[in-house]
This record gives sequence, C-alpha cells and structure tokens, in this order.
Amino acid sequence: MRRLATLASQLGPDSAAACEQLLLFTVVGAAVAQDESFTFSLGDGLWALNGAEHRLGPFPGNAPPYLAYGLLDPTGPRFEIGGRLPTSELESALVATDGLVDLADAGDRNLPGRAEKVGPLSQFWREDRFFKNPDSLRRRLAVAARDAVRLEAVPARDPGLLPDDTTVAVIRRRAP
Repeated sequence: MRRLATLASQLGPDSAAACEQLLLFTVVGAAVAQDESFTFSLGDGLWALNGAEHRLGPFPGNAPPYLAYGLLDPTGPRFEIGGRLPTSELESALVATDGLVDLADAGDRNLPGRAEKVGPLSQFWREDRFFKNPDSLRRRLAVAARDAVRLEAVPARDPGLLPDDTTVAVIRRRAP
C-alpha cells in the first residue's frame, strides 16, 4: 500500500486526476487461514459466505470507496472486513465485482437468446460443473454478457445482462 501511496504522490500536480484515471477499481477478496476466514473489500461488489450474500453499495453519489480515493486521503485507504467465521465452519465463499450484482438481479430472467433462466448466485458454489471445469464459470458469464438475436417472425434483440465489469472467484469445501 505504501508503494501505491508513494506512486500517487509522485504523479505531480495532477496526482488526483491521475489516480482517478488509473486506480478507480474494486478490490474484493477472501482470506482463509487455519483458524479464521473472512472477506475484505474496497469498492463495490458482493461477497457470500456459506450462502449468506452481502452487497457492497450502492454508495452516495455513485462513488464507491475505490483505492484512488483512499490514496489521496492522508489517512489512507480503509479496507472493510466483511463476513468472518471460523474456518472449520466455512463451506463456501464467493467474492465478486459489482457486475455480478446485475446478474443476481436478473436471476429469474432468461439468458440472452435462450429459454434457460439465469438462476441464483448459489449455482456458482453448489453446482459441481463450476469446479470440475474451471472454464464453466467464465463461459456462463460470457453467455450472460453477450447480446443475442432471436430469429422469430420478427427478429428481436436480447441485450446482455452484464453492463459492467464482472470478476468472480468461488471456493468451497471439498467433500471428505
């Protein structure tokens, strides 16, 4: 963090503008240690521990507490520690940027150009296919994000469901 703060201060008189151009992004993650597990974040997005979902935001003025703002603040960036539980109780964890919020809100809608529902976020930690083939999650997001054209009597366009960047990481406990 100190290196980023030093970099921000070296950007010169326009350091605020440069930081805002380079460092307006979300950091969201999960730490799993021997005794305790928790989520941490700086920005907007969401996390879920053992199925309990928590959204980060919305924020006043649509200005999430991004890294850039924290580096320009003399007290520095302030990561939020989210869900916390003993690691022995951890069954699943999902962390994601704000694009996944759009997908969560579209759970009962059809995927663009398909008769298949988007489904709940819980599919990502419950369904084996997302762990047996690591590319399954990326493909699911790609299908949800793309526009599709339905060829019917009158062709219709189904817009993609992910208008914002979407990054997701999921872990779950292996069955013994």
